[in-house]
Amino acid sequence: MRNSGIPPDEVDLAERFSRLAQRPGGRPRELAIRRAQAELAHLKPELSPAIGMGCRDLEDALLAMSQNNEDRGPHVEQAYSASQNLRDIAGSLGFSLVGLIASNLCTIFETVSTAGMPYPRHVIACHLQALQLAQAYLHQNKMPPDVEELAKGLAQTVQWVKNAAASTTNVADPGAGNRAN
Repeated sequence: MRNSGIPPDEVDLAERFSRLAQRPGGRPRELAIRRAQAELAHLKPELSPAIGMGCRDLEDALLAMSQNNEDRGPHVEQAYSASQNLRDIAGSLGFSLVGLIASNLCTIFETVSTAGMPYPRHVIACHLQALQLAQAYLHQNKMPPDVEELAKGLAQTVQWVKNAAASTTNVADPGAGNRAN
């Protein structure tokens, strides 16, 4: 190993992994992916209850957030945390629709928080209903019909929030759109 001035215990692991992954020999990439997908398919029934519990936690937090008009702060934090947790595990474990919904909710929470605008109840309710639909199909180990159309509709609601946040930001700072970056 060459001396790069970095102590041996602080070697960049990503660089080392990249070198090891590119070495000749080992399993072909396609075979490794197929095996990993087969293993996930085998484990999916065991993981469904955990994903379902994450969905219920997020659902409870979203409902509490929508019902409490005085002090939403703790409920928003709880909903954001639950959506982050679900986003981080669901998609990578093969629960793509649940992962998409949770990821959208994370984007909505981050956008609204940054813009300092009110939470769009109709967008949150739309995602809550999509989560409930995904949960119903999760128990059957199926994907709902028209998932693509549902995903496009959810993406449009997220874009609406981003556009609303941009207009809120521009109203707060009218010169923001005229400045050079």
